[in-house]
Amino acid sequence: MLPTRPAPAQAPAAGAVAWSAGRRLTREVLRATALAYLVGVGLLLSWAVLLPTALGWRATVVVSGSMEPAVHVGDVLLFDKEDPATLKAGRIILFDDPNRPGQLISHRLYGSGPDGTLITKGDANTAPDTGVVTADQIIGRVWLVVPWVGRLSSFVKSPLGYMIGIVLPALAIVVREVLVIIREVKQGRNKKPGAG
Repeated sequence: MLPTRPAPAQAPAAGAVAWSAGRRLTREVLRATALAYLVGVGLLLSWAVLLPTALGWRATVVVSGSMEPAVHVGDVLLFDKEDPATLKAGRIILFDDPNRPGQLISHRLYGSGPDGTLITKGDANTAPDTGVVTADQIIGRVWLVVPWVGRLSSFVKSPLGYMIGIVLPALAIVVREVLVIIREVKQGRNKKPGAG
């Protein structure tokens, strides 16, 4: 019996080449998007968390609209301790809520009462706060307002944010792995016995 030559490899069909190129392009776009996302999150974290921490500042997320338009819901306030005696009217301060222990309020210092108590008011409120604020309740003065950062934190904690941020990426990984397994099983079936 004469040895036979293997048949020359056939060129893939034009549709298969286009499909393969499309998949490569999609993969590269997804990689670039993921990289941009990670870089963006890293920059945001360094700007909103690491830098203020290095300066000794603390952060809090605004949860009400009482300071609008200067400060919006979802903004992050970066504050530092300041001697209450040096505070001037017009500064945004963070203090313990005299009416709800354990809660914080960020309002503008409006003035001082004759007994040394502080008068505060939210910019969006029509009247000053009714609670009596004393110097020992002052946490600090706001130095920087970082817009929108807190919205991301609040969104991720919401059911929809959890779905988008955790469940969908996990599901995408599972689906991708299932497709890889199916492709490998099909390739295993297409191999001829005794080959390779």
